[in-house]
Amino acid sequence: MEAFAREKAAMEEEMSRMRGGGGGGGGGGGRGASNPSSPSTAQIDAAAVAAAAAALAAREAAVERRERELEETIAARVKAAVDDALKRAERAPRSERYGAS
Repeated sequence: MEAFAREKAAMEEEMSRMRGGGGGGGGGGGRGASNPSSPSTAQIDAAAVAAAAAALAAREAAVERRERELEETIAARVKAAVDDALKRAERAPRSERYGAS
């Protein structure tokens, strides 16, 4: 979860930089003026945000899938340990099963 939080923070920082939150750069005044069919800054920003959101959603799904796999693995191991303990108890002599001395 810690790695996920770091990755999410890095992604948010990158999105902020892409939106223009990081330093100057001289501006791109009149983007699309020479070519009216080129995308506007808002369209590019929207596409970048959508791509980042999709990547984040995919990462969250992967984390949830891994958590589910781990829970299933733990449950299977606990069940196997309980079954093994029950089998050993059944094989033990009667005196050991009931604590008779």
